[in-house]
Amino acid sequence: QLDTKTKKRGGGAGGQDQEPGAGPRAGPMSLDEALAHLQQSQAHLDTLGHAFVLSLKDSQQEQLRGYSRAYDLSRSERSKVHRLAVAMATDGQPLRRIAELLAVAVGPLDLSALENNFSLRDTDLQLLLLYRTQAVLKDRP
Repeated sequence: QLDTKTKKRGGGAGGQDQEPGAGPRAGPMSLDEALAHLQQSQAHLDTLGHAFVLSLKDSQQEQLRGYSRAYDLSRSERSKVHRLAVAMATDGQPLRRIAELLAVAVGPLDLSALENNFSLRDTDLQLLLLYRTQAVLKDRP
């Protein structure tokens, strides 16, 4: 039944929901794959009640509500969270806001040393955050 629902959503053979480089699915989803999928889904659903995510969702600013929608649809998948963090940095969002997104999605980041020991312009911080985001998400299983 899970395999049927996956195919209806566009998953399954050559589906677009797969991570890049995952290749087309050769057959039905194995029990281990189904379990991993459900665990990731549950973990992501648990983050949707986080105060930061709710603050984006309830914001008066359409841009922040858009970030909330993008995060909701991401299922906390590495590539999608990465694209969202890069978009936020490109849009000029504060470092703290992007760090909160990453903390919800991938765990806490220690940015205090960066913030306390350096005096950088916002554009410099955005570039550093972009590289840090890429490094964190690259190492994430």
